Order: sequence, then structure tokens, then C-alpha cells
Amino acid sequence: MTIAVLFLTASTLASSHAGSPDTGAIQGAVRLHGWVPVVCRADVSDLHPEPDEAGSMRFVGTLEELCNGAGYRVWLEHTGSMRGVAIIDNVQIALDPSGRTLISRSAQPEQRRRALVLRFDGNAAPQSVAVHLQPGI
Repeated sequence: MTIAVLFLTASTLASSHAGSPDTGAIQGAVRLHGWVPVVCRADVSDLHPEPDEAGSMRFVGTLEELCNGAGYRVWLEHTGSMRGVAIIDNVQIALDPSGRTLISRSAQPEQRRRALVLRFDGNAAPQSVAVHLQPGI
């Protein structure tokens, strides 16, 4: 991501409007270029088990997304044999049997905190669950 800013002196602007340049004023332009690194990350904080009346294993936490790039995707990586759903802000997403499930995406830079519930069929807890943010879409 590149940021470019152009500064003009007040005398340059005034002389262009008056029609005759001010010979005693300093005139010119300064061009400033900067580069901003793309910072993207996703994290699940405070993920903890809670009892579930449906006879399944349930974990509750907060999904935190931050990306200043031009869009991103958030993937949940889990054991492929695990069946269940990820619930993000009350929207259910079935876990993909491949072990990699797209749980969030944005077409623009964003910073969001979202409610996350992971519900797995049966009483078995997954061996590991990870969240990865992929910049660009």
C-alpha cells in the first residue's frame, strides 16, 4: 500500500490566482511517498467449553479480525473427521470435511470482534483448532 501526499506553499497558490508571480516568495512543491506494511491477523480469544443441551460439545469465544489490506478471508482449521458447525454472530457455517472451513471474509480493510461458537457433534473435543487469516481475495 502506498501513500502519496503533495504539499504546495501558500505563495504558490496565491501567485497562480493573482496572475503575476511574487518574486520574493519561495515557490515549489514537496512530494512525500510512504509505504505502509500490510498487517493482517485473526485470533480467537477466551475460547472455553460450555454445556450444550443438544448433546454435543460446544466452545464459545470471540473471533478478532484485523487487516489493513484490500480484503481477506478467515479460515478455521480443524480435524477433518470432526462434524459440526461454526456459528459467527448467529450465522451457522457447516464444518468442511476437508478440515479447512471458510468462516469469515471481507472485501475491504476491517477490524472486527465477533461472537464465535464451535459446536461439534458427539461428546468428543477436537484435538486442535486454529484460525488463519489470508490477505487478499
